[in-house]
Amino acid sequence: MIKIAISGSMGKMGTRIRTLAEGDDSLAVSVLLERKSHDSIGESLNGIKISEDIAQVKNSDVLIEFTSPESTIVNLKQCVKLNKPIVIGTTGLSVEQIEQIKECSKQDVYPAKFLIMKTNDLKLSPEIFTGALA
Repeated sequence: MIKIAISGSMGKMGTRIRTLAEGDDSLAVSVLLERKSHDSIGESLNGIKISEDIAQVKNSDVLIEFTSPESTIVNLKQCVKLNKPIVIGTTGLSVEQIEQIKECSKQDVYPAKFLIMKTNDLKLSPEIFTGALA
């Protein structure tokens, strides 16, 4: 079973990823992350406490990232530090931020190859990302 952390877990895409994961026996949501100012911080959802602490990713096999471009870069660097794969679905990344992602992808820290996926059809993104984890 793949344990996933979801950053941006209470947003539209995070909610969809969470719903799809809960319906898939090969996936288990282990960490729910949100920004520090989010109203749901400290609440529990299906027995998982919603947190702003990206270090909790250490309790997961992978982070699925749907936040702001700035938060995505912070979370990416933390995943590299923790040797955790990350699937980035954040939109609105600048050229500089995309370059930072590419640079991180060259680091030999993951047990599998680093995968960068891009889709312009965000209606399909949750299904694409959960399928990529299988």
